[in-house]
Amino acid sequence: MTASDSPAADEPTDESERGTDGNGNENGNVEPATDERTGEANVGTRTSDRQHQDGLERVRTDSTVHAVALFVAVAVGLALSWLHWLGLIVGGALVGLVSATPKRAVLGGLGFGVLVLAVFAATLGDSAVVAAETTPIVYVAVGAALGLPVFGSLIRLVR
Repeated sequence: MTASDSPAADEPTDESERGTDGNGNENGNVEPATDERTGEANVGTRTSDRQHQDGLERVRTDSTVHAVALFVAVAVGLALSWLHWLGLIVGGALVGLVSATPKRAVLGGLGFGVLVLAVFAATLGDSAVVAAETTPIVYVAVGAALGLPVFGSLIRLVR
């Protein structure tokens, strides 16, 4: 029996011959990584996915980077909210994306909504008192300003 006739000669010896993940099954063959829920092959193996996840983790854990990202998220959200009411959802989503936990994301969305109301009241000036007396329509404005950013911040729950 020669070395080429032995069963071990058929097994790859180099990592590059084994496949992308380097793990062999019982037969010595490599099966691609799959997501158990969806059955998609090679889930999470793209370099761009890992880079985005690493970037978000850094933003969520490093306090200096987090503060800058939160400031940018709030500034962009306020600017978009000034232009259109969908900016409230986008602002809440941006705040939620940079939040460390889903609970903080929801609280951040609520805080963003309070900030939007404060800026809105400040832009009204002396007319803010008159606007506050226009019930029940003021309830819609307050509800939207508080609820839509919280809704947007729920993006933190998406994996």
